[in-house]
Amino acid sequence: MALKPLVERIMALERDRAELQSRVAMLGDRSLSYEQVWDGTKPYARGTMVTHRSTLWFAMRDIQPGEKPGASDHAWKLMVKHDHR
Repeated sequence: MALKPLVERIMALERDRAELQSRVAMLGDRSLSYEQVWDGTKPYARGTMVTHRSTLWFAMRDIQPGEKPGASDHAWKLMVKHDHR
């Protein structure tokens, strides 16, 4: 029957859609935020940007207090480096 391949394809697309919806739900509300100058006493959520030593940093994961930008490649990612000329 000519409809069988079409029905199978629709079912596969529905499974893909459901998987994508699950992934989107896992991401949640991960908006970016700029918290101004880094404060070593504060925790920062993944996606937060801070300025430290005239340089902009991005939190790659949730950051614990005291995790200084530039001290670990796994916590913060350099976004914009200040030119000290």
